[in-house]
Amino acid sequence: MTFISKASWIDPTVKLGEPVRTWGSVTIKKGSSVGRFSFLNSGTMVFPDTQIGKFCSIGRKCEIGAFSHPVDWISSSPVFYNCKHHFPGYEDRITQEAFERPSKTIIGHDVWIGSLSIILKGVKIGNGAIVAGGSVVTKDVEPYTIVGGVPAKVIRKRFSDEQIANLKKSKWWHRPLEEINAESWSDIDKVIEGLLPEEERLNMESGSESKTKRSLRSRLGAAWRSFIK
Repeated sequence: MTFISKASWIDPTVKLGEPVRTWGSVTIKKGSSVGRFSFLNSGTMVFPDTQIGKFCSIGRKCEIGAFSHPVDWISSSPVFYNCKHHFPGYEDRITQEAFERPSKTIIGHDVWIGSLSIILKGVKIGNGAIVAGGSVVTKDVEPYTIVGGVPAKVIRKRFSDEQIANLKKSKWWHRPLEEINAESWSDIDKVIEGLLPEEERLNMESGSESKTKRSLRSRLGAAWRSFIK
């Protein structure tokens, strides 16, 4: 099942997971794909050959996979490299030169892209990343990293390195909904523990137990040193 608004336009070649939601006038161009439980808000444009993962949230009036123009040629105008598309009938009157662009734009799983953001073609945004509203992303973004600005720069990581490593291992976005349910989504360590395979979970519990023992030994040692002074 999909929830596509009547005002949206989606090229027939686009692959949609189930479900996918669009609000208002969303455009998704040829060769693109959108994973399950992702939604795109009104005014957003997804350019050709863009891959959007599962559980993504994309705000209003975003441009995903936006084309770039040559900046070191005599002109940035497409007249010099794609005249036929923009001004048909004039292409034989001026030399055309190939302008190579990256082939794909990849948005990972569980990515949140704030409204009015622009993601340039060829950029890869890692799983769990967040792009602040109004940003222009010109470079790849690491998983679970928050970026923002023009051009976008790293603000901070969402979680600790250990938590991020365990989230990567869990690959929860590929599982049935029944397997990722939890009593509370805000207790990140408990959620991660429930998502990990049994072997990884036992290692995590063992590591936590070792940390507790080390902390206890440290406190006892400090108390003893204080006592004998």
